Amino acid sequence: MPIVPNKFWDFSVKIYQYPEAEKACLELQDNHGLSVVMLLYCIWVGVFRGEFEDDIYAKANTFSLSWDNEVVTPLREIRRWMKSSRDEQMISGAPLREQIKAVELDAEHFQMNILEGLYSETKGMPLDTEEQLLASARNLARYCADNDVVFDASLLNPPSVLLAAAIENITTELASSALSGTVLQHETK
Repeated sequence: MPIVPNKFWDFSVKIYQYPEAEKACLELQDNHGLSVVMLLYCIWVGVFRGEFEDDIYAKANTFSLSWDNEVVTPLREIRRWMKSSRDEQMISGAPLREQIKAVELDAEHFQMNILEGLYSETKGMPLDTEEQLLASARNLARYCADNDVVFDASLLNPPSVLLAAAIENITTELASSALSGTVLQHETK
Protein backbone atom coordinates (compact mmCIF):
# COMPACT_ATOMS: atom_id res chain seq x y z
CA MET A 1 0.00 0.00 0.00
CA PRO A 2 1.56 3.33 -1.00
CA ILE A 3 2.10 5.90 1.71
CA VAL A 4 0.13 9.13 1.30
CA PRO A 5 2.39 12.10 0.48
CA ASN A 6 2.73 14.77 3.14
CA LYS A 7 4.07 18.30 3.32
CA PHE A 8 7.29 17.23 5.05
CA TRP A 9 7.91 14.59 2.39
CA ASP A 10 7.28 17.06 -0.45
CA PHE A 11 9.55 19.60 1.24
CA SER A 12 12.32 17.00 1.51
CA VAL A 13 11.96 15.92 -2.12
CA LYS A 14 12.30 19.58 -3.13
CA ILE A 15 15.51 19.92 -1.10
CA TYR A 16 16.98 16.82 -2.75
CA GLN A 17 16.57 18.49 -6.15
CA TYR A 18 19.00 21.24 -5.11
CA PRO A 19 22.58 20.84 -6.38
CA GLU A 20 24.82 19.24 -3.76
CA ALA A 21 21.93 18.47 -1.35
CA GLU A 22 22.20 14.70 -1.66
CA LYS A 23 25.97 14.89 -1.19
CA ALA A 24 25.49 17.07 1.91
CA CYS A 25 22.96 14.63 3.40
CA LEU A 26 25.21 11.64 2.79
CA GLU A 27 28.22 13.46 4.26
CA LEU A 28 26.32 14.15 7.48
CA GLN A 29 24.82 10.66 7.60
CA ASP A 30 27.82 8.53 6.66
CA ASN A 31 30.63 10.52 8.27
CA HIS A 32 28.86 11.89 11.36
CA GLY A 33 26.08 9.40 12.09
CA LEU A 34 23.24 11.89 11.72
CA SER A 35 19.78 10.95 10.48
CA VAL A 36 18.96 12.59 7.15
CA VAL A 37 15.29 12.55 8.10
CA MET A 38 15.99 14.35 11.38
CA LEU A 39 18.24 16.88 9.64
CA LEU A 40 15.48 17.66 7.17
CA TYR A 41 12.91 17.71 9.99
CA CYS A 42 14.97 20.30 11.86
CA ILE A 43 14.81 22.51 8.80
CA TRP A 44 11.15 21.80 7.99
CA VAL A 45 10.10 22.70 11.53
CA GLY A 46 12.32 25.79 11.44
CA VAL A 47 10.79 27.00 8.18
CA PHE A 48 7.14 26.33 9.03
CA ARG A 49 6.95 26.36 12.84
CA GLY A 50 10.07 28.04 14.20
CA GLU A 51 12.24 26.60 16.93
CA PHE A 52 11.39 23.18 18.32
CA GLU A 53 9.10 22.86 21.28
CA ASP A 54 11.02 20.77 23.81
CA ASP A 55 8.46 17.97 24.13
CA ILE A 56 8.03 17.60 20.37
CA TYR A 57 11.78 17.59 19.80
CA ALA A 58 12.21 14.88 22.46
CA LYS A 59 9.47 12.72 20.90
CA ALA A 60 10.85 13.21 17.38
CA ASN A 61 14.43 12.46 18.38
CA THR A 62 13.52 9.38 20.45
CA PHE A 63 11.29 7.92 17.74
CA SER A 64 13.76 8.67 14.94
CA LEU A 65 16.72 7.18 16.78
CA SER A 66 14.80 3.96 17.38
CA TRP A 67 13.32 3.83 13.86
CA ASP A 68 16.68 4.52 12.23
CA ASN A 69 18.49 1.90 14.31
CA GLU A 70 15.87 -0.83 13.99
CA VAL A 71 14.51 -0.28 10.47
CA VAL A 72 16.21 2.22 8.15
CA THR A 73 19.88 1.56 8.91
CA PRO A 74 19.65 -2.25 8.58
CA LEU A 75 17.90 -1.86 5.21
CA ARG A 76 20.56 0.62 4.04
CA GLU A 77 23.38 -1.66 5.17
CA ILE A 78 21.92 -4.64 3.31
CA ARG A 79 21.40 -2.56 0.16
CA ARG A 80 24.92 -1.12 0.27
CA TRP A 81 26.47 -4.51 0.98
CA MET A 82 24.71 -5.99 -2.03
CA LYS A 83 25.79 -3.06 -4.21
CA SER A 84 29.44 -3.27 -3.17
CA SER A 85 29.65 -7.05 -3.47
CA ARG A 86 31.66 -8.36 -6.40
CA ASP A 87 30.11 -11.79 -6.00
CA GLU A 88 28.35 -12.88 -9.19
CA GLN A 89 25.22 -13.93 -7.30
CA MET A 90 24.97 -10.49 -5.70
CA ILE A 91 25.46 -8.77 -9.05
CA SER A 92 22.51 -10.73 -10.38
CA GLY A 93 20.55 -9.60 -7.31
CA ALA A 94 20.18 -6.03 -8.60
CA PRO A 95 16.37 -6.29 -8.82
CA LEU A 96 16.22 -7.40 -5.18
CA ARG A 97 18.56 -4.56 -4.19
CA GLU A 98 16.19 -2.11 -5.90
CA GLN A 99 13.26 -3.58 -3.96
CA ILE A 100 15.20 -3.14 -0.72
CA LYS A 101 15.95 0.46 -1.73
CA ALA A 102 12.22 1.04 -2.29
CA VAL A 103 11.39 -0.42 1.14
CA GLU A 104 14.08 1.78 2.72
CA LEU A 105 12.52 4.83 1.07
CA ASP A 106 9.05 3.76 2.24
CA ALA A 107 10.43 3.39 5.78
CA GLU A 108 11.78 6.95 5.65
CA HIS A 109 8.46 8.16 4.25
CA PHE A 110 6.64 6.46 7.13
CA GLN A 111 9.04 8.11 9.57
CA MET A 112 8.31 11.49 8.00
CA ASN A 113 4.55 10.90 8.36
CA ILE A 114 5.02 10.22 12.07
CA LEU A 115 7.21 13.29 12.54
CA GLU A 116 4.88 15.57 10.61
CA GLY A 117 2.02 14.32 12.77
CA LEU A 118 3.73 15.69 15.87
CA TYR A 119 2.95 19.19 14.58
CA SER A 120 -0.35 18.43 12.85
CA GLU A 121 -2.49 19.99 15.54
CA THR A 122 -0.65 23.28 15.80
CA LYS A 123 -0.68 26.09 13.29
CA GLY A 124 2.59 27.81 12.63
CA MET A 125 2.82 31.56 12.35
CA PRO A 126 4.16 32.86 9.04
CA LEU A 127 7.88 33.42 9.45
CA ASP A 128 10.01 35.76 7.40
CA THR A 129 13.17 34.51 5.72
CA GLU A 130 15.49 35.55 8.54
CA GLU A 131 13.29 33.89 11.18
CA GLN A 132 13.16 30.70 9.09
CA LEU A 133 16.94 30.67 8.77
CA LEU A 134 17.65 31.31 12.44
CA ALA A 135 15.04 28.82 13.69
CA SER A 136 16.27 26.13 11.29
CA ALA A 137 19.90 26.79 12.23
CA ARG A 138 19.06 26.58 15.94
CA ASN A 139 17.14 23.34 15.42
CA LEU A 140 20.09 21.86 13.49
CA ALA A 141 22.57 23.02 16.13
CA ARG A 142 20.47 21.43 18.87
CA TYR A 143 20.14 18.11 17.05
CA CYS A 144 23.83 18.00 16.18
CA ALA A 145 24.94 18.94 19.70
CA ASP A 146 22.73 16.17 21.09
CA ASN A 147 24.60 13.78 18.78
CA ASP A 148 28.05 15.11 19.69
CA VAL A 149 28.56 16.72 16.27
CA VAL A 150 30.10 20.17 16.36
CA PHE A 151 29.82 22.51 13.40
CA ASP A 152 33.38 23.67 13.11
CA ALA A 153 34.64 25.42 9.98
CA SER A 154 35.18 22.13 8.17
CA LEU A 155 31.61 20.96 8.79
CA LEU A 156 29.59 24.10 8.05
CA ASN A 157 29.14 23.48 4.32
CA PRO A 158 26.82 20.41 4.31
CA PRO A 159 24.11 21.87 6.58
CA SER A 160 24.52 25.25 4.87
CA VAL A 161 23.75 23.61 1.53
CA LEU A 162 20.56 22.15 3.02
CA LEU A 163 19.48 25.50 4.46
CA ALA A 164 20.11 27.24 1.13
CA ALA A 165 18.06 24.55 -0.62
CA ALA A 166 15.16 24.95 1.80
CA ILE A 167 14.87 28.69 2.31
CA GLU A 168 14.23 31.11 -0.51
CA ASN A 169 16.89 33.79 -1.10
CA ILE A 170 19.38 32.20 1.30
CA THR A 171 22.88 31.46 0.08
CA THR A 172 25.23 28.90 1.58
CA GLU A 173 27.32 31.82 2.87
CA LEU A 174 24.38 33.32 4.78
CA ALA A 175 23.46 29.87 6.07
CA SER A 176 27.05 29.26 7.26
CA SER A 177 27.00 32.57 9.07
CA ALA A 178 23.71 31.71 10.79
CA LEU A 179 25.00 28.28 11.78
CA SER A 180 28.21 29.76 13.17
CA GLY A 181 26.22 32.16 15.33
CA THR A 182 23.73 29.60 16.59
CA VAL A 183 26.41 27.06 17.42
CA LEU A 184 28.18 29.62 19.58
CA GLN A 185 24.89 30.51 21.30
CA HIS A 186 24.03 26.83 21.83
CA GLU A 187 27.45 26.06 23.34
CA THR A 188 27.20 28.89 25.87
CA LYS A 189 23.80 27.78 27.24
